[in-house]
Amino acid sequence: MPGDGWKYDWYEGSKNLITNPTFTISSASPSNTGVYHCKAKRGDFSVDSETLRVQVKDLPEARVQSEWTEAFPGEKVSLQCVIPGSQNWIYKWFKGSENVVSSDERSIKDNTLTLSVKSGHEGEYACQAELEGRTVTTAKSKTHLLTVHGSKPTVVLKQDPLYPEIYTGEQVKLICSIEEKTSKWQYQWQKHSVLVNDHTYTIPSATLDQNGEYTCTITRREMTYTESTKLNIREPPRPKLSIESQWKTFYPTEKVTLKCSIDGGSNEWGYEWFRNRIAISVDKDFSGDTLSISSAKASHSGQYTCEGKHLKRTPVTTRRAKPLQLDIYDNTPKPIITKQKWFEPFYTGEEIQLGCNMSGDGWKYDWFSNSETLITDPTFTISSASPPNTGVYHCKAKRGDFSVDSQTLRVRVQEPPQPKLSIESEWKTFYPTEKVNLKCSIDGGSNEWGYEWFRNGAQLSVDKDISFSGDTLSISSAKLSHSGQYTCKGKHLKRTPVTTGQTEALKLHIHVDTPKPHIRKDQWFEFFYIEEEVQLGCNMSGDGWEFHWYKNSKTLIAKPSYTIKSASLSDTGVYHCKAKRGAFSVDSETLQVQVQGYDFLTSVEHKRKYFEECSYYESQCDLMFFGPHWLTKYLLLCSMEEIHVWKDMR
Repeated sequence: MPGDGWKYDWYEGSKNLITNPTFTISSASPSNTGVYHCKAKRGDFSVDSETLRVQVKDLPEARVQSEWTEAFPGEKVSLQCVIPGSQNWIYKWFKGSENVVSSDERSIKDNTLTLSVKSGHEGEYACQAELEGRTVTTAKSKTHLLTVHGSKPTVVLKQDPLYPEIYTGEQVKLICSIEEKTSKWQYQWQKHSVLVNDHTYTIPSATLDQNGEYTCTITRREMTYTESTKLNIREPPRPKLSIESQWKTFYPTEKVTLKCSIDGGSNEWGYEWFRNRIAISVDKDFSGDTLSISSAKASHSGQYTCEGKHLKRTPVTTRRAKPLQLDIYDNTPKPIITKQKWFEPFYTGEEIQLGCNMSGDGWKYDWFSNSETLITDPTFTISSASPPNTGVYHCKAKRGDFSVDSQTLRVRVQEPPQPKLSIESEWKTFYPTEKVNLKCSIDGGSNEWGYEWFRNGAQLSVDKDISFSGDTLSISSAKLSHSGQYTCKGKHLKRTPVTTGQTEALKLHIHVDTPKPHIRKDQWFEFFYIEEEVQLGCNMSGDGWEFHWYKNSKTLIAKPSYTIKSASLSDTGVYHCKAKRGAFSVDSETLQVQVQGYDFLTSVEHKRKYFEECSYYESQCDLMFFGPHWLTKYLLLCSMEEIHVWKDMR
């Protein structure tokens, strides 16, 4: 206000704010929006200014906009920083906390960040904008995650159905996909000149000329990749027809079985049968790949063939098998004795079942043992055999006044063998942690039996120390608690009712603890002189031990005793022995052996004295010195000009 003496009051609307020539809002917010004016006062006089409208808005929110959420190295990806309104903004980009600047791989133009993608570009991107010419900066946008895959997309080719071979007439689909989570790819299948623009190539009815290699091409912008797969198409296999018996001619009432075989899995097929080119209706004589004629007649003679229909792959049907001629004749053979679960010998308590079979209808069967008539029945059964059932058996087939005797059959029945229990080692008492093997032996085939084990009458089961393998019980680490009376019995693996008696008890003794081997010292001295004999012995109670000697942890020999015939200084050291049997071993206490020598040539005067006693110069002389416990030999080489002394102590 022109003039002096003015004071200024500031108002927002009618609200008095401050008295000051200047009114400052340090950090504006939307709540500061309003109509402002000032009043100049001097004495009782005042004048209001014009009003001024102040508008304060929240900063606009920056937002990253891009269709790219994932990419592969080599692709170009664009991210845009979008801010509502059209004011002049300057844009900044961030990857995590790192400020992004333009480079060969990253280009910033206006509000757009363009990446030539590399593996290091994976991460969360955000942007921020500053209003040009003003100190106004938006907050960072929400992050936009960009995932960078491996070097190239993993193209996955699948075949549906996934059979190693497709039969002609079947539908098959080839499916092309990408393993990574990705989108916007275009797919194209190709075989020779045939193109299919889809990720699935469908063949409604396969033919042999569609066999071969198929290629899938995937494309996204400038990126293109291909992958190939081979489709194997073949004709269904042709079945082979055979007679399931050792003989090829049949008699009335005999059972005839024909088998229609298809290589590679007969259970996957159903079958149709034909006789003289006419389909045979399904009845009880069909089972899987088999046609059975339970009682042959002359009318069954003729040419048979078959074809297969796949049970799961419904359109697949094979060609017919090569025809097979079946002839039924009209003479009668001898009856045949059939044996159910036949053994040589049978054991007490087992069931013996014999059948008498004769081709043709109307037969009755009489059974005989050692010429004594037993029963009239096609089957003869002994429910629980005993040794008196041993004998010669045969059956007679009768029809009207005609009868035919079968061949004879010898049946032998005996008690099950008695097992024997033994310890599988030379020694019979054991120390803690030793391995113990007990063997339950049955003469004539131990592999045919299973075994049960008992200690002090109670049945044993597998635990952390006890295991069973065949006819052997193994204790991997013996304890005192494993001591006791052991027995075993056998149960036949195939002949379930057959069980042996228990063996005689075998006593197993496990010691409470393990002693150390004792080292025996013969003629022991605190120290030995060179060339003395040192003799040590190793002893351990019990049988089966091997003894190994060590010096300073170095293996020496494996003997009960260790002798140094002529000690030398190098024999000084710490010795111990190890007692071993099987996989078990125990170390003795250590023993210090000390060997020392004696050197009487201790001065130049001594050397000169013995030099002067030599009988001639420029020659060799020997001096022998004998001590009480040693022999030391000195060789003096003498010369006129100097003395050389060598000692050889052994």
